[in-house]
Amino acid sequence: MRHFGLQQCLAGCALVFAATSHATVYQITNTADAAVTVVAVDGDGTDGVWDKPTHWDVTTSNAGGTCTLREALYASNYRIAVGACEAGGASDTIELQEGKVYTLTEGELPIGNGEQIKFTEDTSVDPPKTTADIEPQSNQVKFDLILDAFEEPEGKTLPVITAAGNSRLIHVYDGGAMSLTNLELTDGNAGADNGGLIYAMGPVIIASNVSMNQGMATNGGAMYLEEGSGVAFSAGGVLKIMWPPVWVL
Repeated sequence: MRHFGLQQCLAGCALVFAATSHATVYQITNTADAAVTVVAVDGDGTDGVWDKPTHWDVTTSNAGGTCTLREALYASNYRIAVGACEAGGASDTIELQEGKVYTLTEGELPIGNGEQIKFTEDTSVDPPKTTADIEPQSNQVKFDLILDAFEEPEGKTLPVITAAGNSRLIHVYDGGAMSLTNLELTDGNAGADNGGLIYAMGPVIIASNVSMNQGMATNGGAMYLEEGSGVAFSAGGVLKIMWPPVWVL
């Protein structure tokens, strides 16, 4: 293990966030956190077999009628509607409100740990038989600031994501990728684990105007990068790390 300062990602990392045919933009004005669960259930409830009635059972503690940050990430990860958040696509954007503080009370935010239900129909039998498999599903998420058309971020107060020292902020799984723009991450705590603010198993892109501070962990208080992940800086990307450093395995 070695100390990691500012290092380019593996070749091609900065190209991860290409345009896709289906992308969702979530504008999050509700700063509350919500407990969210997504569980696959056998729809007919009789045989315990993944088949045609299999579907996702989604629960959320948010009853406010507006999309929250955590709900948006689950909608993006699983590409299904969650609460007031519409289904995501392969590459989604989460825009946060200027000067607002989004305090996490339900643990770290997951990126790239979604799954999909894949149906297969066997027409060699009569009647045809449909089976279902649960498979991993990758996704990409970009964080940014809510701006009007032609509005610039200069002079704006950055939105803040904080865990108030109670958990890590973000876990990028190996099926995920994340881009950060116009955002402050602060007060994350991974305890005896690594990555106080960000634990990354997939690519992280610093686009511009990003601040990280007050992350606590055994290694990588700001960010911990597992083998196979990496961090890249797009044109004009600026990362301000107050304390403590970034580590890579």
